[in-house]
Amino acid sequence: MFHRDFTAELFCSTANHQGVISVTMHERENLLSVSDDGWLCIDTGNRPDILHPIRFSFHYLKHTEDRVHYNVGCATTLPTTQRRGGIENGKLGYSVNAYVGFYGFTLTDKVLGISAPWYMLLDAQATTSFWKIEVLGEWDGSLESAEEMDIHMRDHDGRRIAAYRESTRYPEFLNVEKGEVLTFQLRNISLL
Repeated sequence: MFHRDFTAELFCSTANHQGVISVTMHERENLLSVSDDGWLCIDTGNRPDILHPIRFSFHYLKHTEDRVHYNVGCATTLPTTQRRGGIENGKLGYSVNAYVGFYGFTLTDKVLGISAPWYMLLDAQATTSFWKIEVLGEWDGSLESAEEMDIHMRDHDGRRIAAYRESTRYPEFLNVEKGEVLTFQLRNISLL
């Protein structure tokens, strides 16, 4: 994988889970929806009301023999009516329940943290460390072939991202502890 910064869309290529990786965002920001925003899901087209496709920013850190380490963030500027500072300025991480999402502090987070210190304590339990990309198979190093290559995304401990759905009422959320392990492809890559 690239030993430099880039942006890309992330596509799940695993059979029965195919779709663009999107972020949950409710149309109106209010105190009740904040905790539901910023989670990553597979967008299969059945929940377009809350799922919004995004580009990811991959900031190169280092590489090992079989993995490349990146800090991952959101490279999409969200429409003003749907702006979420925690997503746009956040860092990819996972919750205490191992759900993958963006973590950053919005104005609402700061207000809740002042009025209810337990809120900031819960948010502080999120792990926002680097991510590892593992290339599956051979890669010739070209940009064109990178978009056809299957990869695993692993957290800093090496756990692969999986799809997990608690109920058919919900989309498939990304998780690093439970669910079916997923294979991804990077699409529309832009080298920085």
